[in-house]
Order: sequence, then C-alpha cells, then structure tokens
Amino acid sequence: MPIFWKFKSFLKWYRSGITIYDIHSPSVYSLVESVEKGSIRDEDGREILEFRQMLRKDRKMFKKMGAGPKDGMSSSMKETVGNFARKSQAPLYNYRRLYRLAEFLSAENILELGTGSGLGHYILRKARPEAMITSVDADPFLTEMARANIGRNYHKSSFICEHFSSFLEDESVRQTAWDLIVLDGDHRGVALLNNYHLINNFSQKNGKLPVFFIDDIRWSEAMLAAWSELYLMHEGIALDYFLFGILAPHQQEDFLFRAGILPYKGKPWRAGFFGK
Repeated sequence: MPIFWKFKSFLKWYRSGITIYDIHSPSVYSLVESVEKGSIRDEDGREILEFRQMLRKDRKMFKKMGAGPKDGMSSSMKETVGNFARKSQAPLYNYRRLYRLAEFLSAENILELGTGSGLGHYILRKARPEAMITSVDADPFLTEMARANIGRNYHKSSFICEHFSSFLEDESVRQTAWDLIVLDGDHRGVALLNNYHLINNFSQKNGKLPVFFIDDIRWSEAMLAAWSELYLMHEGIALDYFLFGILAPHQQEDFLFRAGILPYKGKPWRAGFFGK
C-alpha cells in the first residue's frame, strides 16, 4: 500500500478517533481499559521477549507454502525463519493488547487462524495457561515448527496444518464455544469477510458469540475495505486500533458502539480535563 494512502487512512482514523475518557458505557470502558492498561506478569513479559528473539535469530531455511500474502514472498522463494519472523511478526504494541484481551475475557477456548512464527500462540498461552488453544495454518513447516517450539511443553496447545476454509467446515469446530478468535493468516479482504461470516453464523447457532481480534486491518486497501465493512455491520462493539481491530458481542441486543481508539496521550486535550 503506498505510503501516502496509509497516511491518509491514518489522518482519517486519528481525526475521528476517541480516547478512553470519551467512553461512557461501563462495559466498553472496562474492555478498553483492560486492553490498554491491564498488567502483564513480569515473568511472562520476559519469556515472550526471549521467545521472540529466539525466532528472529533462527537461521533455518524454508519455503513458504501458505495461501495468505502476509509475508510478501512467492511460494518459490526461500528464506530463513529469522527473516520471516522479523517481517511477519506484529509490533509488540499489538501483542501486549492481545495478551490483555485474552486475560480480560478469561478465554477458555481460543482459535488462531494463522500460526505464522508461533509468537502469537505463545503470547496467548502465557496469558491463558489453562486454555485450549487451537492454531491453524496451511504451511506444514510453520505448523511443525510451532508444535516443536510450543506444543511439546503445553499439552493444551493444538497445531493443525489445514486451509482455513476446510477447517471451518468441520462439525466439531462449529460446535465448539469459542471465546476468542484471532484472525491473522490469509490477508485477502475477501478471505477476511468469508472467515468472519462463517464463524459468526455457526457461533450464532450454538449460542456463543466470540470476540474477534483481527490483525493487520490496514495491510492493504482490500483488507481495510473488508475491515470497514465488518466495522459498520457488526452488531455489538467494534474497536479500531489502526493496526488491528476488535469485534465483540454485547449483552444488550440493540447495543452498538463503534470507535477508533487512541491512547489518551494521542489526544491530550481529550483526557477528561477539558470535556469534549
């Protein structure tokens, strides 16, 4: 995506964005406060950074086989795990908020579509040590690497090598009451829409609506268009953090809340001292 296009998108997001002090719904305030200000256990923070560095120093060569364009390389190219990790891993800003979100939800069943380097799964595992976490990726090398790095130490971590569409057709997947869904694999706009609607439809049938954490919502113009569509149509809470988005249900069926969320330092005059 051209730099000027991203900059234009940022200006639009910033201009309409709010801080936590503009939120008057207690439930939304609690969610945003936990994601923004929740604590991370010191030991977890240290081990997450160590795991991240281990991946970035890995010099094993592999050829990417997945269907999503996130890594920006064709299926015929080879590179080191470390180089892939540096390109594909989200900023720590995102991961800290994912950790806090999983902890805030007390998530017991977590689904991650897009294993990547395995860092996201590791962070979820640290946030929720007793949760069942299922990670799906179409790349056999990445699936096996994550299983070797994480699965051998955590028996409640499951790594599946399969395309998202076929995985989501499985009846046992559809009957699972997922608490948190992380979408961070196939970075095509149409894939984001298809996966969201498929999950949302079977979740409505089993009576358990999950929270969605959608990464890289401004990866491309198509991704932003797909996110914008979900942001406007989602019935419940829709939070735009620029780099990622959160879609959450609400107990009140007619409750709608949509906003771009900025740290209060981003708009200091909106920090509650001078009103709106």
